[in-house]
Amino acid sequence: MRESDFLFTLLGRVGPDMGVWYPYLTAGLGIAHIKYTATYTDTFYPSPTNNSATASGGTSTFSSDKAAFAFGGGVEWRVAPHWLLRGEYLHMNFGSINGTGLISCSGGTGACAGVGTARTTFSYNEKFKENIARAALSYQF
Repeated sequence: MRESDFLFTLLGRVGPDMGVWYPYLTAGLGIAHIKYTATYTDTFYPSPTNNSATASGGTSTFSSDKAAFAFGGGVEWRVAPHWLLRGEYLHMNFGSINGTGLISCSGGTGACAGVGTARTTFSYNEKFKENIARAALSYQF
């Protein structure tokens, strides 16, 4: 599961003034607090010949503030003398989260036999990208 608590953008805009229309390109900084939880359940343990074994899932959690380059474009339209309507698209790539977790198997026979616990390591690599479309209505004093 992946989620973010907040997304902050600091952007600049550049484009031609076409009277009531203002198309523009935008770029800047995006910052998000990203949370990722990887859960792995092993379906190999217990095997059909090892029915008394138990397998548990492994979970690994990551949480961090990450920065990304934000870019996109939009258009602003003056709908009345002081009112502006804007539509915008932004793309941000926050990179990847890499890590490992453990799954354990205990009891039974075979790989789960004996005292202690057999452990299997799993790896994960998750990419975080944001695509945002937004609209705004502004009043210009």
